Amino acid sequence: MAYFGDPRREFFASDPAAELGSFAWNVFDDVGALVDMREDLFPRYTEEPEVAIEGFDEFRELAGQAFGAVLTTRDEFIWEILGLDPGQLEGVGLVGPELALKMAAWQASRDLLAALLRGSGGEEEQQEFVVPPSERVRPAEKIPLVRRIARRVPILRPLLITGKAALERADIALGSLVKLAPLGERLVELKEMVESGMGELADRMD
Repeated sequence: MAYFGDPRREFFASDPAAELGSFAWNVFDDVGALVDMREDLFPRYTEEPEVAIEGFDEFRELAGQAFGAVLTTRDEFIWEILGLDPGQLEGVGLVGPELALKMAAWQASRDLLAALLRGSGGEEEQQEFVVPPSERVRPAEKIPLVRRIARRVPILRPLLITGKAALERADIALGSLVKLAPLGERLVELKEMVESGMGELADRMD
């Protein structure tokens, strides 16, 4: 759903900190979904024998553990965001039309990723529902967790490119947000590592 048409926009109209808390919560979800799909997104082989997949063994092995460690900071990071006042957020461009535009850009990319995953030929797996630490936080629709993604290059490469773009679009708001809520730095670093790997593998498939 396009962000400007999302009914949550009305709920958040007078509470930019809650909107950003929800955004951060959902970025955790998105990064977690991509990490959970790492065996499919970073396969050990493809159906195209000339495409090399070597070099991602440690990423596949350690990414889950790393995300688990970062995930322990989620609630504290959300509370840090919810404690920010509009004046602080205005100083970094995170209120009003500036915030709406940044959220819309991010949502558009994650919607494209969700649509691409659902059309990838895999089977969607039910994800665990976790309640946010505050009623001010509203989870978005989860990025679908799709197993057995087809490993053919024509399908996998667009997934990698779109996934990288979805994570990068979050940087527009997240980079400003962590200036005020530095607990998010660990999320930023892990997210950048995932998107970097996706971009590198997509480039190899070009």
